[in-house]
Amino acid sequence: MKKLFFLLFALPLFAACTETGNEPEPQPQPEPEKKAQLILTSDEVMNFSAEGGQGLIDYTLVNAKEGVEFASECEADWISDFVFGEDITFVVAANEGEDRETKITITYAEASMEVTIKQAKKAEEPAAPAIVITSDNPMEFDMNGGIGTITYTIENPIAGVSLTAKADADWIANTTVQAEKVVFQVLANKVEEAREGKVTLTYGMLEPVEVIVKQAAYAAPAPVFTFDPATLEVGEDGGAQSVAYTIKNAIEGAEVAATCEAAWVSNLAVANGTMTFDVAANEESLRQAIITLTYGDYKFEYIVKQL
Repeated sequence: MKKLFFLLFALPLFAACTETGNEPEPQPQPEPEKKAQLILTSDEVMNFSAEGGQGLIDYTLVNAKEGVEFASECEADWISDFVFGEDITFVVAANEGEDRETKITITYAEASMEVTIKQAKKAEEPAAPAIVITSDNPMEFDMNGGIGTITYTIENPIAGVSLTAKADADWIANTTVQAEKVVFQVLANKVEEAREGKVTLTYGMLEPVEVIVKQAAYAAPAPVFTFDPATLEVGEDGGAQSVAYTIKNAIEGAEVAATCEAAWVSNLAVANGTMTFDVAANEESLRQAIITLTYGDYKFEYIVKQL
């Protein structure tokens, strides 16, 4: 009974050994090819000013392949000049319009990476400052001069910059800059010639603005005769007459002369502030004569009435 058990136990072992010995040996399998990987190590979004410039993409390449090259794809024509090396460079053109955005796709074999490019619009240039004169230019004065006032405004003023003013003639005096106006004094002209000067307004680096100042030539004031009496009434008998006079604004070197067309007024004489003449007797109706006094280029009239 024991022997039978032993034989039965050994039989499966024998069979198992026989089957194992008949299996074919496994063949070595080739290792699968590793895929290339592109890893972006710079920013996924790059921002550029309106001026543009050069962009740079940093990356890491895993499992490089012999004979495979990088390629780039971008729909925007304002991205150009790709150069591939240890990093990738490109050029962003200047922006003359509004904000814009595009994408760059870099491929290597089956690997790829994507970068977004944003560019700001061209900034509007600030309006240039300007000096605007709101008063007359040129400004005209008579021979007596006076106070002149130039009014102005500064368009698009510059912080910290002040307006200055300077006259180029000594007869334009006391030039002072005040709030939105420049005040100056024009002295009396003692010369018998008209004259011209200017007040120059300067603001920062702007082109200076000139205000022309003109003044009339000196002209002696006209003489004024005052008679005493203002007019003369003579009785019918006539006779010798005397009229006093004074001259205001006398002309140096000028002398007074008197004439009268009326025959009944005779012996006219003028001297030392007194005019003398004779009036004939009147045998007719009321009559009137005019005595003309000449003084330099001026003429004055004096009326004589006789009853």
